[in-house]
Amino acid sequence: MTQASICTIGDEILIGQIIDTNSSHISQALNTLGIKVTRMVSIGDDHNGIIDSLKEELSRNEIVIVTGGLGPTKDDITKNVLCEYFGTTLVEDKQVREHIYELYKDRPDALNRLTATQWLVPQAAEILPNRVGSAPIMVLEKEAKGERLKAKGKVLIAMPGVPHEMKIAMTEQVIPY
Repeated sequence: MTQASICTIGDEILIGQIIDTNSSHISQALNTLGIKVTRMVSIGDDHNGIIDSLKEELSRNEIVIVTGGLGPTKDDITKNVLCEYFGTTLVEDKQVREHIYELYKDRPDALNRLTATQWLVPQAAEILPNRVGSAPIMVLEKEAKGERLKAKGKVLIAMPGVPHEMKIAMTEQVIPY
């Protein structure tokens, strides 16, 4: 049976500011696919904590789903940490950029330097569209001991942490993927 882990990222979860409903929704969706969720981990917006959790969860499971930390604020560091972990850099994604311009067409004042970081994605990622939000869904794999994780049946999927965006992303993109 395929095994998965869910990692929610954000200080707001750890301090009790918000309740993690994402893990429950993701777990239910994966269970309907016959994928066993072995662990749910919450991590703060902390570089070393995210790196350590990625290493641990990818060593244990074929699928690791990450939510959160993808927004356009200073504390959202997940994309940068993913780049470091997967040995890649951020690049502009033209389709994500066009989508963001479309999202903000009625609010041009919301397009700023921070918003522009949303169309920067890890070069090694396969990008899945997020039709309702600005944070793209990213699928990554990593070489381990000379083998590609995906070839061994392992993959990391990073999704937005906003619950309504995550639910749509899970239904429309992740499950079909």
